[in-house]
Amino acid sequence: MKWQNKGHEFDEIGNIFKQNKDLLLLGDIDKALKMKECLSFLNADISIPTKDAMDSLEIDVLGKTILIFGDYPNIEEFLISKNLIRDINYFVIYNFYSKYFYNYESNFIMKYLSIFALYAYDKVYISSNNIITTTVCNLNCKSCLNFNPFIKNKRHNEFERLKNDIDLYFKNVDMVGLMHITGGEPSLYPDIIKLLMYINKNYRHKIIDLVMPTNGIREISDELLESINSANMTIQVDNYLEAVPEFEKIYIKNLEKIEKYDIKADIIPAGEFWNWAQAYPPRYDYSKLDNDEMIKRYDYCGSMFSEIRNGTISGCCYHSFAETAGIVDYDEDSLFDLKGNVNKKELIEFRLKYCKKGYTEFCKICNGLNPLNRKVVKPAEQTKGILSWDGNFIEKDYIPVDILKIPDFSVKITVITPTYNRADFLPKTIESILNQTYTNFEYYILDDGSTDNTKEVVKPYLKDNRVKYLYHENSGEPETVNWGWSLAKGEYFTQINSDDIVDKTLFEEMIKVLDNDDNAVVAYCDYNIINDKNKIIESIKSPDWNFLEALSNFSCYAAMVGTFIKRRKFVNWTNIRTDKYSYINDIEMYWNMALYGNFIHIPKNLVSWRKHKGQISVNRPDSIYEITDWFKEYFYKSNIPNEVFNLKDTVANRVVIYAESLLTLYNFPKTIKDKIKRYLKKELGLIKFTCLQIGDNDLIGNKFNGHNLGIYLRENKIESNHIVNDKKSDDEHTYVYNHASNYVYNHDYNNITENLIKNSLLLDSDILHLHLIHNTNFDIKYLPIITRLKPAVITLHDAYYLGGHCVHHFDCNKWHEHCHDCEYLDKPFAIKKDDTAFQFEIRKKFIQDSNLSVIVASKWMEDKVKESPIWKGKKIYRVPFGIDQNIFKPRNIIEAKKELKIDENSIVLMFRAENNIFKCLPLIKEALNKIKSKNKITLITVVKKGLLEEFKNNFNILEYGWIEDDSMLAKLYQACDIFLMPSKQEAFGMMAIEAMSCGKMVLALEGTALTDVINAPECGIVCKENEYADKLQYFINNLDEAKRRGELSLKFAEENYNKNLYVNRIIDVYNNVIKEHKVDIEYQPILEQLNKYYNTINVNDESDDDKKVKKDFTFGIYISNDEKYFIIGILGIKITIKKKKVEK
Repeated sequence: MKWQNKGHEFDEIGNIFKQNKDLLLLGDIDKALKMKECLSFLNADISIPTKDAMDSLEIDVLGKTILIFGDYPNIEEFLISKNLIRDINYFVIYNFYSKYFYNYESNFIMKYLSIFALYAYDKVYISSNNIITTTVCNLNCKSCLNFNPFIKNKRHNEFERLKNDIDLYFKNVDMVGLMHITGGEPSLYPDIIKLLMYINKNYRHKIIDLVMPTNGIREISDELLESINSANMTIQVDNYLEAVPEFEKIYIKNLEKIEKYDIKADIIPAGEFWNWAQAYPPRYDYSKLDNDEMIKRYDYCGSMFSEIRNGTISGCCYHSFAETAGIVDYDEDSLFDLKGNVNKKELIEFRLKYCKKGYTEFCKICNGLNPLNRKVVKPAEQTKGILSWDGNFIEKDYIPVDILKIPDFSVKITVITPTYNRADFLPKTIESILNQTYTNFEYYILDDGSTDNTKEVVKPYLKDNRVKYLYHENSGEPETVNWGWSLAKGEYFTQINSDDIVDKTLFEEMIKVLDNDDNAVVAYCDYNIINDKNKIIESIKSPDWNFLEALSNFSCYAAMVGTFIKRRKFVNWTNIRTDKYSYINDIEMYWNMALYGNFIHIPKNLVSWRKHKGQISVNRPDSIYEITDWFKEYFYKSNIPNEVFNLKDTVANRVVIYAESLLTLYNFPKTIKDKIKRYLKKELGLIKFTCLQIGDNDLIGNKFNGHNLGIYLRENKIESNHIVNDKKSDDEHTYVYNHASNYVYNHDYNNITENLIKNSLLLDSDILHLHLIHNTNFDIKYLPIITRLKPAVITLHDAYYLGGHCVHHFDCNKWHEHCHDCEYLDKPFAIKKDDTAFQFEIRKKFIQDSNLSVIVASKWMEDKVKESPIWKGKKIYRVPFGIDQNIFKPRNIIEAKKELKIDENSIVLMFRAENNIFKCLPLIKEALNKIKSKNKITLITVVKKGLLEEFKNNFNILEYGWIEDDSMLAKLYQACDIFLMPSKQEAFGMMAIEAMSCGKMVLALEGTALTDVINAPECGIVCKENEYADKLQYFINNLDEAKRRGELSLKFAEENYNKNLYVNRIIDVYNNVIKEHKVDIEYQPILEQLNKYYNTINVNDESDDDKKVKKDFTFGIYISNDEKYFIIGILGIKITIKKKKVEK
């Protein structure tokens, strides 16, 4: 335990805010608004619910840190009844109400904490000096244990009142970190002395640090100092000399008295407004101070900041600044003891005017502190070497043993052996323990309901009074081990399993190392692997301990049989091993211990781990869920070192890898493993949300069909999976439609779209993104229901869904109103009979009925969508595609030509060769027949080969066909002088932006999206068809002009078509669509039923042989590859490893 400053724990709360910047302020709205203003420097997302939201309790708490101000009806009931406590990161309670300090029967903090201590004690932080809040806080709430009985003026019989409070407090706690007795008025000394004598006699053994503050401007009585000395406590003296020099004599006299009694003391620079105001005599009339004087006094108040930066923050500074910032209700009688006629109104206005800055600065500094790396400064000069500063912080990783009243351990070592039906191996284990050279230990053999002759095997060993045999009904190894921990009385603890053997010197070696190293908390050794015949199979040499490396690999190699744990190093053992898990208590324990001390490696093979059949627990996969809970708690501990917190994502990825290997070990099918991996990534914060891309293929058109987009999204912590008709890649995130799915549900059917709705990939996704679905068997009649169940967008890559048939409409305008009597039945996609009016109406009806947003890549396409009655009223997002400009980038053209074995003086033209009516290869051929040049002309083509046979004698022709390697494609662009793209219909032009990104000018036709895409006429050039050959001839004759335009094209591409810009725009679209999507009440039962009965994978990840997957309507059973799996419950889809061949 590391105790920090002795005043408030706001520096700890500040660190919470620093790491959890989604804050929710609840309670008194006026005060919350003031606090929001003061916390503006955090750059956090700070939200305050409206009064209506508070009254109706419609508050979103997921992932938020809640800071609560005062009482508000039903908040705690709301959070518990809705099971929202698990969604909260932290729950911070700040008591700003002086009137609650003593009326603890109605104290709202008591009410909140009494509930949260039961449900979420590890998320609660307290900031209050109230005795009762601190009491409840000690139910393991994450706050400094700061007990602060406040001796108040104008009260009678203070001792009796506080005596009752103290009895109540210590009845509920075992250990107090800091007891801070407040009240420095000489008139209160008699009550303080009585209180100190009572505490010292009855409870001093429970208190680590007892502090008595005094303001240093009144003489401290000898009687009080004697009481302080007898209670072995620290006195805190506020130094006002800089502010009030006339008190120097009293101050020095007090220091001399303290030195005489040899009392531990802290000298605190008096920088708080409360104390500062008390220090000034009444003759100061604040209302008459000029601005310069007020600023001077404010500057003094802020002088403590230099101390804070050195790590020596002192006193309740935060509370004082909070008061002066105007966020606290003023209880003038309790907070101030000003004599005379001081104008309080002027004083408060003065504070509000000059101290908000101080409060904000203070918060910044607190948030910037690293609690584990504070410094202890040397004694201040004015102390003249008399006193030290050590009392201001206890700068140790854990509390020194000599301060605590550590129990006298009756035995040195506790050994446990959990066992279940290991009667054959157990004797070897027991004998290896009883034959130890070190003999001061207790030994528990814990029988987890064995049904063999374990009891008879153990009976002879019970003659040794160190051995105890305990039996309970079968509960599993984790429960049995937890039982053993609860029994332990030894200073050291070790677990030896019932099939393992230890060397006779194990205990002696471990004790020797641990006793001689005060910083060590764990010792572990090397081990042998033996078989069931006790023969050594392998000797394992463990590495020396490296905490950060071990955590990064999620591999605690110290967690092995025979490891010794020094229990006495942990004051609050329940914070180290909480026993709240069923399977991973050891994982939690070892990683917690690693934060407190060193692990020592003993490079000797002192234990033997037996490898035999039946070792692996069938329930081990259930630990995956618990690991996610542990992870989310561990990395958001308030005192986690920065170097550990920075490993969060690394460890999360290792946890996913560990889970995958565990599921593989238990023969889980790939589809189920993928589902669990998606769950883990989301829970561990590796992904923000999940997207499902749905399209026709992956690698053909990968830059625009969702494949590359998925890669970019995953780089930005967004999980993206892709379902396609035709899978060419080996990408693990790409799946194939399962054409062979056959459900047993009253009748057989084979409907790809319905199967898609019922599969896990879709049901687990947060948003759907459709691409080129007209190239698949996707049935748009399902769009209305799909888009009401899930947020969805579609990228329109062409005009197919704007009309009733054509991919592009050429000069036809019928689609503006309603398609009919189509003139282009032979155009893609060709049809024999005209049903365009029917298809138009189908598309219009189901698209209009859907909740679908549109993404287009160009203004040209955006204008067409706006003109279409099919898409009337739909939200349109224009997002130009982006590419990886680390691949598509400029290069010296001579070097590029040389690599392709092209003469450097040759003029290189590049284009797409394809017999496609839209891409207009005939126009290029026509231009090639007309152009002339003194230089040799080289033609580079992609996509199709053999389409330029008639030109092979006139040009140097390099045909590359379809290229999947982007690096190779970029080399072709880099070697060309001009890129030709005379498409008659083009909704964007991916090859155009690739060429531009390589610094090449594009020559295109007008009337398509390319005009805007290539930024004609500033960068690229567009023209009419009959002008194309002339324009090409012009640039062949003026290559410098083509080069200049290429440079402008590059700049334009870098500003508009880089992948980071593209993916950020897409993410913005996703976030908007997700935010705006609501599942209507009539669709909730549909979604719930689909998740309940169909949330398993129904897409086949292997398309080669079209394997059949059969799923019964009855939940929990499905058949794959003639093997039956039974889903019994893990992460919502629990599965055992039981399987059997299906009877033919």
